[in-house]
Amino acid sequence: MDFSIIGRKLPFLGVFIILLFLAEPSRACLPSPDPDYYAVLLSTADGTIIAAKAKVKAPGSEPLGSGELRAHLRYSLPSPTEGKKFHYAVSRVIPVDGLDKDASILMEFDFSEASIPADACHLTLMIYYQLSVDGVPLLISEYMPKQLVKETSEILIPNLPPLQGSVSIWGPIAFLREQGKPKTEQVSIPVSDPTGPFILRLINGSAEGNHRVSSATIRLNGQEVFKPCELNQRVRELNRQVTLLSGENLLEVKLGSAPGSQLSLELFRLEKNGCSAFDVHTFMRKRGKPIVKEEVFELGPEFVGPFTLNIFNGDLDGSNRVDSAIITLNGQRIFTPHDFNEHVEILSQIVTLQEKNVLSVELRGAPGDFLSIGISGYDHTPPKVEITRPSDAAIFTTSPIAVSGTVNDLTALVKVNGIPVPVASDGSFILEGVVLQEGENKIKVVAVDPCGNEGEDQIAVYLKNSIEGPPLRFCTQFSMPTIATTLEAEEEECRTQAYTVNVGRVSGITDETAVSITLNGIVLPDGVEVSDQGDIDYAFRDGTSFSARVKIPQVDGIYPFTAVAADSAGGRTEKVVVFIRDTVPPGIAITSPGDGWVTANPIVTVTGTMDDPQGTVRWGWEEPPIPVLNGSFTTQITLKQEGLNNILITAVDP
Repeated sequence: MDFSIIGRKLPFLGVFIILLFLAEPSRACLPSPDPDYYAVLLSTADGTIIAAKAKVKAPGSEPLGSGELRAHLRYSLPSPTEGKKFHYAVSRVIPVDGLDKDASILMEFDFSEASIPADACHLTLMIYYQLSVDGVPLLISEYMPKQLVKETSEILIPNLPPLQGSVSIWGPIAFLREQGKPKTEQVSIPVSDPTGPFILRLINGSAEGNHRVSSATIRLNGQEVFKPCELNQRVRELNRQVTLLSGENLLEVKLGSAPGSQLSLELFRLEKNGCSAFDVHTFMRKRGKPIVKEEVFELGPEFVGPFTLNIFNGDLDGSNRVDSAIITLNGQRIFTPHDFNEHVEILSQIVTLQEKNVLSVELRGAPGDFLSIGISGYDHTPPKVEITRPSDAAIFTTSPIAVSGTVNDLTALVKVNGIPVPVASDGSFILEGVVLQEGENKIKVVAVDPCGNEGEDQIAVYLKNSIEGPPLRFCTQFSMPTIATTLEAEEEECRTQAYTVNVGRVSGITDETAVSITLNGIVLPDGVEVSDQGDIDYAFRDGTSFSARVKIPQVDGIYPFTAVAADSAGGRTEKVVVFIRDTVPPGIAITSPGDGWVTANPIVTVTGTMDDPQGTVRWGWEEPPIPVLNGSFTTQITLKQEGLNNILITAVDP
């Protein structure tokens, strides 16, 4: 971005005489070669923007002396009557003793007097340095819409009612995707009573439902609870049954979405649901001498007490009731003959179970009488179910397909996308004929055990009837673009051409089908930093998103950079962005009024020429651009005071 400036000083004395022509030499405005990637817009609880925070430093090879900093925020409003109209807000002035060319300093610019509404969109933040009141404003930093992160003074956590039949035991706690490389946050959750069942609830986004996360990995005690493929901009809430340990439980959260996105997590304890630890067995008195019948059973490791032995005596109508019996469990008498008669309908007793148990029943009385005996307990461990085929993000060219997996509980009911499937003796299951639609297809497997505990696994697979590469957006700003429902939804904010001097900043995003991403032929490994390789100064890939600083040759010219995303089926998608290095400032001249011009009218018509077709002409800090037609411009300026008035016209190229 290059500047040219030209000016006049006019006296307003009733009779106006041009005293002198004031002009400073053309100078190139060199944006900082290494600016911070993002700036933060601070807002009140209702969303009104009141300040901006950004790091600044001298843009060129030399430091800057004492002067003033001022920030401009350009924005539009989502109103049909506004059209493409832009509004400008100017911050309060910040005096500085100087700016270093290497070390950045964090500055907060106050917009509290500007009243920037919450629904402002297409925002661009520009930071200017000015040596003096009459000096030329120098643009030292510019942040495009995707580089602006809006934050409130505090994170507003969605206030939702608890799950039905539950009590909250931890949270809700909000997790915010901050600037820079994604990091894993760890939280320790102390639990004194690990008796469940427990549900971990995820609420995606802010209290207003925006700023949602598109990708995240959430683990509890080393086990993955939510996968990245389960989250997108349409997902508001997820619930998953989990198992907790007595003592400390480690929760790990890694958000891979755009800075400013957030989610909140909360743990609930559900009401206990008793279930059968020993299924109901019927014992009938037969003819002849009473005999002892034994039932041997093992207690599954998922069961916890207290355990209750329940006896139902005879039929529901009161007939065939036993009037004498001995019930023994693991050598201990639980009920004796004195506990039974024809008026006893139900008996219950708390008992202790072992890994292997022996229930002994001796019935006395009339033949045909019977008892129904069962033992209930509690199980809060969900079945572990896993999809083994296909793999997550697999690509198919034909449909239907088969889905197979395993479950560790043979008593569990397994459903694949809502369709029940039988479970083999080894815990495996398979469903043939799963029909796929073109594009992304979610495959969800749910296993529910007899106690109502639910385990789940989910993957996303893709059907591509033609060999096409993964979707890819590649932009010339260092940001975190988002794959929307349609990629065109955000193209307005994705530039494929930019002007720069020393380095270029690029970013991109693809989807889970991409197995490799390259930038100008250099592979970007997932989760590994790339430094000083070929045309890359620095790059980092985090799953489906990547960003980089690229080297620009120190000769004016056009420099393309190519990103390629490839999938396992051989599909490739290639996108190109272009950086233009142009250090020649636009030529500008004021043709009217001339030096020494005299007028009694405070409204002055200024005309001139500018030789760059893509340049922008401005007067002053806050005025909108002056239209340029065929290299000429005309504008009217109102002189502000009687005496000398400085008219400063600036030309800026892209």
